[in-house]
Amino acid sequence: MFNDESGQLMLISAFLLAITVVTITLMLNNIIYATNMAYVGFMDQSWYDNLCLKQATAAEANYAYTNDREKYQEHMDDYVKALNNITSIKGRYVEYKNEAVTDHTSPLPVTETKSLFSIYGKGSSISFEIYTGKNNVPVAPTPGPAPGPGPEPSYKITLAPLVSSVVSDNTDKVLLTATVRYVNGSPVPAGTLVYISPDANRTGGNIIDTVSGTSSSAYATDSSGVVSVYYLDSNNTPGSAYIYARVGSNVSNTARIDCTPPPSIVCKHNPTVNFSGSSIINTNGNHYEIKVKLSVDPLTNVTINRLNITSSSIEIDKPDPYFTQTTSEINIAVKKASSTEFTIELELADIKGYCTTDNVPYSSNATMVIQGTESSLNSVSITYI
Repeated sequence: MFNDESGQLMLISAFLLAITVVTITLMLNNIIYATNMAYVGFMDQSWYDNLCLKQATAAEANYAYTNDREKYQEHMDDYVKALNNITSIKGRYVEYKNEAVTDHTSPLPVTETKSLFSIYGKGSSISFEIYTGKNNVPVAPTPGPAPGPGPEPSYKITLAPLVSSVVSDNTDKVLLTATVRYVNGSPVPAGTLVYISPDANRTGGNIIDTVSGTSSSAYATDSSGVVSVYYLDSNNTPGSAYIYARVGSNVSNTARIDCTPPPSIVCKHNPTVNFSGSSIINTNGNHYEIKVKLSVDPLTNVTINRLNITSSSIEIDKPDPYFTQTTSEINIAVKKASSTEFTIELELADIKGYCTTDNVPYSSNATMVIQGTESSLNSVSITYI
């Protein structure tokens, strides 16, 4: 009897082929899964890096504005250069653009910096708007317990300055009006205490009562629920003061007052001109010297930084016109003219000194007209500009 085993061999080969196909399928699936996971992990890492760079930049901007405000942009430029030295290793590039803050109360209570921070990679980019600032609500004295039982009432407080700027010389002042109402709009009783404090970050600011002219920790409302105070500033430097009013735990809006330094005071006393018949001196042949004396009292340390002849009917000689501080004299060298009468117009530019009457610096410009003959002066007039 003949035994044919070819069927069994074919069956075993089919099983082996099936096992091989399953094994290859599983291996390919693992490879694809691992690749996808690595890509997702890379994407998650990039997003995490972006957030870290954003947070670091916000912290650096806040530090630079708080501690190095005058060189803020230079500080941030150096920071971005250093950051690019690090990120370039991963094929990335960052940019930082500072933008002007026009509304200091949005989106933070006091916004100090606003910037656009951008991160660029191969085929990708992302940008963040970064703001830094502070709450800046001054700490006011804690009021005593409200009379009577029940929870603290809720108030609406509106603080309105009459003008938005003040000269920082401790004499100019801004009227501040705080109006207090219950949240439902009904009036509050007279005598409700309102706490108004100057900006704790602005040295030299002061709140005073409009009647007594003295400072207080709290001010009582009148029968209309209104409190009026003055804000004065003696800082003498430019800046802004941010002021709040408070009733209990209820805080008003922010009143911003821009403070400008006082203008420099310059005396405008005009020195008079003294001259005599001996003010023209023959120095040699047809060479003459004209001397005009200024009466500079009450000025001391007078200097004239530039003297220019603008017109003359007589020939001007060397040396050029000059002012002698010790004698307070203007000296002009001339030659004999064809006519015995002459007129000289002289510009006195940048006259400086110190006024002993007002105890302030003196500064002025003037035009002097000298008329005379070869032997004497007829008139001298001076016009101050």
